[in-house]
Amino acid sequence: MAERKAPRGVERRLEHEGTLVRMGGGLAAGLPGLLTEAGIGAGRVLVVADAFLVGRRALDVVLDALKGAGIAAETAPGIAGEPKAATVDGLAGRARTFGAEALVAVGGGSTLDAAKLAAAVAVRGRAIDYALCASPLPADALPVAALPTTAGTGSEVTRTSVVSDASGRKLWAWGDGLRPRLAVLDPSLTASLPPDLTLWTALDALSHAIEAATHARRTDRAVAAALEAAAMIVASLERVLDDLADLGGRADLLWGSMQAGRAIDLAGCTAPHALAHALGSLRPAHHGRLVALAHDALMAPNVEAAPGLFASVAGAVGTDAEGLPGWFSDLLARTRLDRGFGGEGLGAGAVVAAMLTPENRPMLAANPKSYSTDELERLVAPLLAA
Repeated sequence: MAERKAPRGVERRLEHEGTLVRMGGGLAAGLPGLLTEAGIGAGRVLVVADAFLVGRRALDVVLDALKGAGIAAETAPGIAGEPKAATVDGLAGRARTFGAEALVAVGGGSTLDAAKLAAAVAVRGRAIDYALCASPLPADALPVAALPTTAGTGSEVTRTSVVSDASGRKLWAWGDGLRPRLAVLDPSLTASLPPDLTLWTALDALSHAIEAATHARRTDRAVAAALEAAAMIVASLERVLDDLADLGGRADLLWGSMQAGRAIDLAGCTAPHALAHALGSLRPAHHGRLVALAHDALMAPNVEAAPGLFASVAGAVGTDAEGLPGWFSDLLARTRLDRGFGGEGLGAGAVVAAMLTPENRPMLAANPKSYSTDELERLVAPLLAA
């Protein structure tokens, strides 16, 4: 089916904690003007892109726009899969060698996370130095413009980067210096995203919204952004899966994903993300699919422990707190999510041990229900058997 133009009226603008957010169909072609609007005056930029995008229209639009404005751009090797600390160090080295004054990230959350941390490492240190806040981020990190091509992580507005160390552990770096200066939400950049990635990334964003709204450190602003995100994602996801060329629906997914990103930036994630990170460290799979499976396993006990906290989330998606776990499971069924994890030979004890590592424990502590190790093992075991 031919790609359609996004409908009139979807252009939106907001500012989040120093990040200028602009959304609208075709905005990527006007990137140089948006860089100026965001206060990024760069004559040389390193463009960090998904491996999938090399040679494709979404990246070519960005490169052509920079070239047309006389901005020298070098494209870094494409990011494939979740970023490693060594990959980030390599990007930082490329930025220094090229003399980049800014980074432009075009891709999914992994690419955006890698570029954000590389912009700091380009100034000082190595990626691993900033993992788990071991060292303070440099105050003069290179500015970053983020152009997401998936509607999932909300990394374009967060002060967090997640990378893996040499052993495969997912580690996070956190700090204001990681926030992009500019986020450009152009639904046309997501038009080529296949059904599975469209689904997995949207479920990740929905998970962000649910977790931020029920987080121990939630704020009124976080909850407001989370509820808007949940409502928009649920209203548009199945519509987009039915018609992948629906750019109006994709615009709503992008905006919902960004609002969910704002929500976790203001609050954070809870136990389902701790479980998803643990699973991914032991059996690599797409994070969005893993976090959906994690929510399916933990939603019922979470809601039972704190139904009042989940009532607003349930209302945003059109159900009540008691019905929320069943509603979520039905959503996964309607969207045909593959629930098979393939956990043969992997014990629940190993997964729970991975949930209790320093990088995951804070998410467990912020969860609305406190779990014992035995409880977690009982909840994880059926997931591994699927």
